[in-house]
Amino acid sequence: SPAARFQARAQGLRLIPAEMDVEALFLSRTYRRVRRDATFSLEGRIWEVPVALRGREIQVHYDPFTWKRVDLYLQGQKVGRAHPCDKQLNARWFNEKPDEPF
Repeated sequence: SPAARFQARAQGLRLIPAEMDVEALFLSRTYRRVRRDATFSLEGRIWEVPVALRGREIQVHYDPFTWKRVDLYLQGQKVGRAHPCDKQLNARWFNEKPDEPF
């Protein structure tokens, strides 16, 4: 019977740890370069990222169906999540002159 056949081969199965993020295994992945205004484009949408990632190439893990999750990775380490870009706020933020000298 199918149940007996499954039982006979079940010894090689491994259980997934409870703390493992299984959803992350099924996310689509791609590489993008972050623009100077701390944004990148993905499938016609603009996303904001932390300012520290400007000019860097990042790996983006995302769900192309719901867009609820857009994770950012830099050199294999998760560095945060992207958020949909608010164009007016983004333009205002990067047009202002910083007060501190460089």
